[in-house]
Amino acid sequence: MAIAARNPPPEAGNTAAMLAGEVFRQGLDQVAVELCRGQHENARVLWATWSHNTALEVPPERLFTVNAELLATGTMPERVLRSFAADRGKTVTVDLPAGKTTLRIEEVGNGRVRGTSQVTHGRFRKSFTPAEISRREFLRRLGPEGDPTANLLRGLVCLQAQKAKTAKGHFQASGGDLAQACLRNLAEEDARRDFVKMLEKLGLPTSFRTPEALAEQARKSADDEQFQARSQLAAAAFIEKHGQTRTARQVQPVLVILGAGTRPAPPAIDPAQPPVDIAAPRH
Repeated sequence: MAIAARNPPPEAGNTAAMLAGEVFRQGLDQVAVELCRGQHENARVLWATWSHNTALEVPPERLFTVNAELLATGTMPERVLRSFAADRGKTVTVDLPAGKTTLRIEEVGNGRVRGTSQVTHGRFRKSFTPAEISRREFLRRLGPEGDPTANLLRGLVCLQAQKAKTAKGHFQASGGDLAQACLRNLAEEDARRDFVKMLEKLGLPTSFRTPEALAEQARKSADDEQFQARSQLAAAAFIEKHGQTRTARQVQPVLVILGAGTRPAPPAIDPAQPPVDIAAPRH
């Protein structure tokens, strides 16, 4: 008698989907580190290599979008030029570093925008490249406000200008996989920075070999009642703000010693997660 084939239980499919999603997320997180550092070419190469060598069981449209957005990080000036090309023949106001100027767009080519401005005794010719307009104008011309790719690019431009808070707003507006990965990366940077600040306020060393070694150092100070009171408040505040980050999971031994064990502690760090360099936050 033939044996009837069994369908796998629903739980098996859910587990496989979760694992596939986690692999996809880990790859995006590695790419986001390079993007947030301004190393866009490195990010593209990293993704191309990683995705080629990794079996990614995610919807094709998500992969297509990630690939397209990574390509867009290398063509921002071209996007700005296309925006000006759409204004050819129109009189527009352009925000330049020296101030706003009104001109008629005559020609866009060879990496430059050429136009004419009306002055008292005739017309004045002016030309500029995308690099020569203000950041505000550059951001505006990357694309419509509702365009996820344009918002991702705006976030990356703001990061390069040291405008992390503004960048986060653009990433949130984008909502895409890469933008979400950039937000996670920025959250890790914030957690590392705040962890170091907490150590400084508690008089603990900010340079250490392992979290366990730092925990042992903290243990030596834990007998002091004043230190205990301060450390419990500091650790609880850190977990309240950063408890969902990999950074918090990695430094859990330290947080427990500092007195955070009275609150729900973050789960043990996933060994598959890439390491986090706690002692060297990016400023």
